[in-house]
Amino acid sequence: MAGLTWASSNTNIVSLSTDDAPILTMVAPGHVTITAGSASADVTVSSIALPTGTVLWSNPGDGSGVENLVPAVPSATGLADVFAFQGDSTVQAVRSDGITSWTTYVPPVYGAVYLPDFQGGLMVSSSQSIQKLDGITGQPYPAYTVTYPEGLSQAAVHKRHGLDRGAHHRSTLISCIGAYMRFRLVLPVLSVILAVILLRVGDMQIEKFLDGRRSDRGGEPVPDSYARAKYFDYALNAPAWATLGEERGVLWHRNTIWSGNLRYFVAVFVMWYLLGLQLDNKLDAKKTDAAPQGTWRRRIVAIMCALYGFFLCRLMLPEFEPLRGYGYWLLLRKYELWFIATVLAWGAGLIFSGLYSLLRRAHPN
Repeated sequence: MAGLTWASSNTNIVSLSTDDAPILTMVAPGHVTITAGSASADVTVSSIALPTGTVLWSNPGDGSGVENLVPAVPSATGLADVFAFQGDSTVQAVRSDGITSWTTYVPPVYGAVYLPDFQGGLMVSSSQSIQKLDGITGQPYPAYTVTYPEGLSQAAVHKRHGLDRGAHHRSTLISCIGAYMRFRLVLPVLSVILAVILLRVGDMQIEKFLDGRRSDRGGEPVPDSYARAKYFDYALNAPAWATLGEERGVLWHRNTIWSGNLRYFVAVFVMWYLLGLQLDNKLDAKKTDAAPQGTWRRRIVAIMCALYGFFLCRLMLPEFEPLRGYGYWLLLRKYELWFIATVLAWGAGLIFSGLYSLLRRAHPN
């Protein structure tokens, strides 16, 4: 600690540098007292291996008395090697060198159970609530409170999600790191909302175009691709757009926002839910240092992903036709180039993702 007056009772055993705070250098075996301001510590220098049971350091806590010690689970997302519970209802994260990383007050609750989790933090569980303390900062996450009167019982830490508890004959899996919205929920909801807006804007674009032509608005043979906003959304959600089947590329007609589009919205929701689920699983595995194991289900998913990528690319093949007699390839104008390129990029990405997943599991090293 800087700003204090440091001294060694015998500099022939332990010397102090001129730094503020100084660096202690062991010179010879022996016993000295190091003082810093009004505090002091005894230091023993040994030239041989210390015998088993020798006290290497001590941590007195915050002065209220240490009532219990619980080993922490080693993790890259946690600082503690042991949790020290103090008499004033605080908990300290103590490292293996005796340094206190953080101190957090935990309100006393009757029957509370304290369980280290696999993210280096601490779970505080009672019959009516569950709360997680962050392994790095010690800050408490928002508590989960039960609504059923019989409460919770038999706490157990789940390796990937937090705390698993059972209430009599039913169990509840709770992700106590779920203080944030999950990708599997955020991505599909936002994608559907954006799809509704862009499809409506696309219809307005065609209506404005028809107004400019001042002709019969009911039967104009306008290509649906004139709705650029709509096709921008189709490009963002190309795997979902592919499910429209015979509705792809038809002439534009007026409809309500849901008629003819419900299947597309459902496909958009499912597509982004699956992508969000994969992101959540990867993030959870990274936080718990757990690599997902290769299973036959994951292999089937990888194969389906690659096949669907081939399907998307196959949809764009009719957009190319050899120029008769010259052997060149020309684009037909059913879809614009930017849209075709985006769909092909989706297809290539799905193919690469599926094949990479298969090859990685076949050769994990």
